Amino acid sequence: MKKHGLAKFGQLLGNLGAVKFSDYKYNRQNIAQWDLSPKSKWIVKNINIVDVEKGKIHEENAILINGVRFGKRLQQQEVETLSGKPEIKKVIDGKGHYLVPGMSDIHCHLSLISEYGIKPSGLHYFDAQRMKNCEYALSKGCTTIRDSNGAYDMVHGLKEEIDNNRLLGPRILPSYTALTPPGGMWDINGAANKMAEMIFGGKILDYPKNMEDIKRHIDEVVAWGAHSIKIFLEDKPIYGGKEDFVYNMFTDEQVKYIRDLADEHEKLVESHALFIKGARKAIRGKVNSIAHLTLDESYSIKDAEMMAQNNVAIVPTLSLGSFLAMDCGTKGFPEHEEYKFFREMLQKYVKPNMERTTLPQLSTSYFSFYDYIQDKIEGRKMPGFGHVYPERCHGFGVYAPKSFENFKKTGTKVGVGTDGGTGICFAGALEIEFESYLRYGYSTKEIVRMATLGNMEIMKMDDQLGSISENKWADMLFIKDNPFENVMSMTSPVKVFKEGRCYIDNEV
Repeated sequence: MKKHGLAKFGQLLGNLGAVKFSDYKYNRQNIAQWDLSPKSKWIVKNINIVDVEKGKIHEENAILINGVRFGKRLQQQEVETLSGKPEIKKVIDGKGHYLVPGMSDIHCHLSLISEYGIKPSGLHYFDAQRMKNCEYALSKGCTTIRDSNGAYDMVHGLKEEIDNNRLLGPRILPSYTALTPPGGMWDINGAANKMAEMIFGGKILDYPKNMEDIKRHIDEVVAWGAHSIKIFLEDKPIYGGKEDFVYNMFTDEQVKYIRDLADEHEKLVESHALFIKGARKAIRGKVNSIAHLTLDESYSIKDAEMMAQNNVAIVPTLSLGSFLAMDCGTKGFPEHEEYKFFREMLQKYVKPNMERTTLPQLSTSYFSFYDYIQDKIEGRKMPGFGHVYPERCHGFGVYAPKSFENFKKTGTKVGVGTDGGTGICFAGALEIEFESYLRYGYSTKEIVRMATLGNMEIMKMDDQLGSISENKWADMLFIKDNPFENVMSMTSPVKVFKEGRCYIDNEV
């Protein structure tokens, strides 16, 4: 992928470190063969069509596909009548599988790579890992993702490759460069900020000093084609610096200005907020969604009521709980049931995801990070940052049950996202999200809806995606089991279609 400035220098450094004179050539996965044009009409028969809105299986067991969109559902007699007509180019036997809409991951970072223990030579392989992240997300059934912060060249480069069918991957709804105030979260120092550009393929953060800078940023990312405006609202660190350090945050006036500018451009606003002070600022500012649960206290019933009133959704990114479930010995909340649950999720899902997702040339770094989280370290430090604050890390799980109780009481909209690209989280890997939602009282029917239509409602795209409905884009998965009985079957699709085209066929 094309790089400029410090990112280009980082790539050169990576090539030299790996003793290579050219960029690494990644052997991309093959896209499934498909012999129909985007305008072709075809039929899927002998398939159980899942209604995610009503939580049931439709009576009809076939469906017409009109090019890139769903047509009407069909009875067996209609299939027999239509099959002989010349305009029907293909009839696919669903073999009794279940047909569900393509899923989505609405908070992840396809272009970010875990930098734990990375040597300069590792940069040589980062673009390949970015492409592998895309392939994996689609293979897990996510046909749409929101990339919630990444360098323009990297995210746009991936998007172009996918859109032109040169790379397997989901539809990308980008945010590109995010906003954080000077002295805010991730504004470490000049040298570190420049180093980040080398590692992550370009500038991933803007530090606006005034309203004019905010407007310039939003105008820029809108011109790039951003779907959302991403902001950071964080007042203290999870690790690094001093425990009593206080980050600068945008003022309420600035958040309102960002909201107003986004509305002018018909864009969404997504806020990162891991602590309640920033979360409440986001709620007051009427952002569309807040990413992550809070680490210092639960969302109160009043918070949840205001979220429902202001139409502010939460995307909890429960996979992050496994990343934060670091063994800090006697510190933090080592005996708490939620800490133990996320430790279990770490062992059950994270390691297998690493084995399937990471390039061999980078896997040592990822597995070292996994071991670092697993190891018992009383005075834990995050390499490159500094002290880890155990109560804050473990607070992610500790305060989760009450937050979800209040979200459910008030009807606060809850989305599904992984924070993939951060630490040891992976885009599209929704297993931890699903198992956590089951733990916190959501039914399988609710979870199926959340990962499909519910996410698209949050993204304001439910008129185009999220359910198997006539005239919506034909993003769909063939899965083996009834998802209302086994929701995990959605994470292992047999076939994956995007806009009426088969991209992954695991039966071949």
